Amino acid sequence: MESNKLFTKSFKNFIRFVSLFALSVVIFRVIELFVFNCTFYNHSDKNCFISDTAMFFIYLIDAFVLILLIFTPTKFILFGIISIIHSITILIDQPENNIGILLFYTGILVLALTGFFQKKGKIKTIIFTLLFQILIFSEIRFGKQSFLLSIYSKLIIFFIINLILFFSVQLCLDKLIFTYNKVIDISTFPDLTIRDAEWIELILRETKYETIARKYNLSEGTVKNNFARIFRILNVSDRIHFLSVYGGCKVIYGNTKHIKVSTFLRDVYWTK
Repeated sequence: MESNKLFTKSFKNFIRFVSLFALSVVIFRVIELFVFNCTFYNHSDKNCFISDTAMFFIYLIDAFVLILLIFTPTKFILFGIISIIHSITILIDQPENNIGILLFYTGILVLALTGFFQKKGKIKTIIFTLLFQILIFSEIRFGKQSFLLSIYSKLIIFFIINLILFFSVQLCLDKLIFTYNKVIDISTFPDLTIRDAEWIELILRETKYETIARKYNLSEGTVKNNFARIFRILNVSDRIHFLSVYGGCKVIYGNTKHIKVSTFLRDVYWTK
């Protein structure tokens, strides 16, 4: 995802608002420690790994990053990093606190939004999945009962989060498809495949043949030959003719949203 499309004025202002809110939370937590003599965590158990001193320095780093984001919102990926760091500290030492899983989810979404998974996305996804599983199973040291209750609670939270995301994506896709005045329905061209639909979208975004070849690990000649076949199926003579006929169109596949979901996942988790 290109930064000039992501970091619109409204999105930058939203990042500033979120950063300012998070900064106020950090300040409140630090005041708790020094003014009210509270600990960051409820556990005084020897099984806890993160000390109050360590958390204090983590919160100092948080404050620095959040102030930076207020003035430079394009560094939004840092918000994802500190979210994951905090989720790790919570999942390690507070099995009863479900904020950890929410922060982990938030961090992953921010990283995905800022293009972190576009290179070697499968490997990175596997690494974060394994990390999450290790963090979850580390809670077994607090006892079997505590561990089972934590797993049960987190499964419910995980289900609710995914349900919210699913409904949100469906609403967004419905709005997108409803507002499309011009579309290319790939299902009406039996000789075109889902991969062809991906390539058509790239051409509609005026992507160069060289870039497409590099993205798919192909030679530029192979890419040009494939587009020549696609253009014949679409009954246009060349790229210029294609853009003059289909420029501004959106690609769909029949009455379903599958093509948009697959395109979104590909753009987020593209692996080179």
